Amino acid sequence: MTEKISETLHTKNITTTGQVESAVGNKKALVWGALPNEIIEAVFIKKEKKDLIFCAEKIISASPHRIPSKEVAFESSSPWQIFDWEYENRCKEEIAKEVYKDIPEVLYLLQNTKIKTDNTLQYEYRQKMEYHFVEKDEELSLGIFGRRERRKVAISPSLLAKKSLNDFALKVLSFLQETNVPVDILKTLIVRTNREGETIGGLFVMDKKYFEKLSFPFPNLSIFFSEPLSPASVITEVIHQPETNTLEEDLLGRKFVFGLMSFFQINPPIFEEALRDIEKYIPEKSTVVDFYSGVGTIGLSLVDKVSKVLLVEENTDAVLYSKQNILTQGATNTEAHQGDSRKLRDFIRNERVIIFDPPRSGLHPKIINKCLEALPQLIVYLSCNIETQARDIKILLEKFEPVGVHLYNFFPRTPHLESLVILKKKEL
Repeated sequence: MTEKISETLHTKNITTTGQVESAVGNKKALVWGALPNEIIEAVFIKKEKKDLIFCAEKIISASPHRIPSKEVAFESSSPWQIFDWEYENRCKEEIAKEVYKDIPEVLYLLQNTKIKTDNTLQYEYRQKMEYHFVEKDEELSLGIFGRRERRKVAISPSLLAKKSLNDFALKVLSFLQETNVPVDILKTLIVRTNREGETIGGLFVMDKKYFEKLSFPFPNLSIFFSEPLSPASVITEVIHQPETNTLEEDLLGRKFVFGLMSFFQINPPIFEEALRDIEKYIPEKSTVVDFYSGVGTIGLSLVDKVSKVLLVEENTDAVLYSKQNILTQGATNTEAHQGDSRKLRDFIRNERVIIFDPPRSGLHPKIINKCLEALPQLIVYLSCNIETQARDIKILLEKFEPVGVHLYNFFPRTPHLESLVILKKKEL
């Protein structure tokens, strides 16, 4: 057993990754489970690049903003549940300012920007969860990857997830326990729900023959064989397809159908705030191109205001759901196009409105260069990773100027935030 290495640390500021900064000698220490201006005893976890990663073990002098955690493994599940609510939101505003400190045009707009949130949605807001499996006290349990332990750890259902989601996850777990399914042939359980409490799930397993013989009493649970050598929840083969494998969600009065593996925002009430803000900037009768469109939520929310909407999405299933949503909503001015955004970048043209909601990696340089070449009249950039967004915005400011910035607490009790930047083409 590895001996614990402990240090007494005096914490400083919140970093952009959500940890608290300190120092051990001349090396930077980043700490989970602590707040700024605390004196703590912390346990060394690992070295990450040049930084030392710690977890708080004992609080010697606590911040006035500290509140008790609700979960034993809170550092892994929701590390900011020890922040009081007002302080969490204030810290996220400060993170945004820190990220944009070298981009004065955006920083100026951030000075008076308050993060949009919902006090009633501090917990039980997530509409999608991915659980792993572990053994605890010789019994199968749901699990997550631990920050402190550097391995999968047992967890009661996450307090961030909606009750309907966790209830379903526990039913599946109970069945697996009763039928004595070995933990080493289970990979993950993905569960999704909607605001109505309807659920669908997918069990990812690593022994096809074992599960072909097993009968599951769930009309809404898919069983997938997933390549054992891949750590990700990848569908290699469908073992069982249930009666129900889609959900419907209402966003601002529009119905959207999506599937288990489709991208769909996990916090619809706050996402609706973003949709309202986006709509304010969109010129009437314009042509809108919605890149990374998923099942069409952003683009289709604008169809009554604009002349044409082009949805661009790489994922095959998401495009199929987009087309279904277009038909269901009677959006005759909308088209769904499947393909890599880099290959369809010619859709970026002068006078068009371009919407980006990319993955955490941000925009590809080819996309950015096309924007600088074609000069669309407006760029709407929604991001779940403010650091890659700032990287991209810095380049785009060569020919665009920011006219709006908004922040959203899509992910309460975690360090993550969503940011929206609106860029307008500069006048020559």
